[in-house]
This record gives sequence, C-alpha cells and structure tokens, in this order.
Amino acid sequence: MGKFLQSSKVLAANLSPTQYFELIGVVDAIPIAWRLIIKESETNQHVYASILGDKVYIELEETEIDLFKVTSKLLYNQFKNKNQTPPSAQKKMKSKYPQLVVDWKKIYSLPFTVTVQTNIREFQCKILSDIVYTNDKLFRFKMIESPLCTFCQKEDESFEHLLFHCNITKTFNLHSHLGLVTKHIYGHVNTN
Repeated sequence: MGKFLQSSKVLAANLSPTQYFELIGVVDAIPIAWRLIIKESETNQHVYASILGDKVYIELEETEIDLFKVTSKLLYNQFKNKNQTPPSAQKKMKSKYPQLVVDWKKIYSLPFTVTVQTNIREFQCKILSDIVYTNDKLFRFKMIESPLCTFCQKEDESFEHLLFHCNITKTFNLHSHLGLVTKHIYGHVNTN
C-alpha cells in the first residue's frame, strides 16, 4: 500500500493534506492479510484505485466508489470473505467433535446477549477462545506441580472435565440454584 500512496497518480492528484490523511487512514484501516490479497489480485484488478481529476475512486466488486465516501464497514464487508480463517478454538472443537453442528455466529454473540456484566462477558469470551487456565494448561506452562483436578484429584483438570466429568463440580451444580432449576424442570439430574 506504500507504493500506492507514493504512486504518480496519487502524487499528481494534488490532494489537500486533509484528503491525503483521509486516504492514509483508509489504507491503514485495511488489515495486513487483506493487503496481501490486494497485492496478489492486482493483476486480476479485483480491487484498484483510480484518480480522475481531484477525485480518488476505488473499485470494489466492479463498482467505482469515491474513496472519501468509503467507510470502514463497507471495506470490511467487501474483504471479509476473501481471507477468513476460523478461530483456533473453533478449529479445535471441530477436530475434537467432528459430528457437532454449531451455529458459531450465535455462539460468539452469546456473551453480549446473556448479560451486561463485563466480568461475566469476559469469562464467556475466554471460554469461547479456549483460554481458561485450568490445571492442565498451567502444568504445561510449568506453573504448578500437577495437572490433576483441584477438586476430585482423579483426572487432569480441563474446562471440559470441570463442566462435565468432575463428580465434585457436578454435585455443586446439583445443589446450586441452576441445579435446583434443572431438577425442577426435568424431575431429576443425572450426576453420573
């Protein structure tokens, strides 16, 4: 993109300092991965800019748009499908549970619809990103002596273990408000 800003077309456009800084802002807003796509597609002319008189146009999806009317949202929508890789936690879940069908968009929006408390939202985002530091991770980082579960001391403590397999946390959940609600709805809660 540096070459674009220093190109003869941009320099010959006689842009005012304000227009030039707006152009720099638009160019800087483009993520590096997308810049690589633009560089690779320069020969295909999928995305290019042209200067006519004192106006700078950018072509997106075969439509010329005045560069000073381009919004970051418009650029984002145009480029988001070009180079999208799922988050690593999502890939890990798909490899661990290949038969699982999940609406990831709904799951990633869940922290923002369930609560307004920022600490709970933050925890939900950590869960979704698989960055809850349980004993198995802390042991791998050599921060603790054992990866065993803090509560049952029978299996390695992972988030999955704490939620689904640990008998101590199952018992706690059974006696917590959530467990009581579940027991009321279903008549019983299987703790095995």
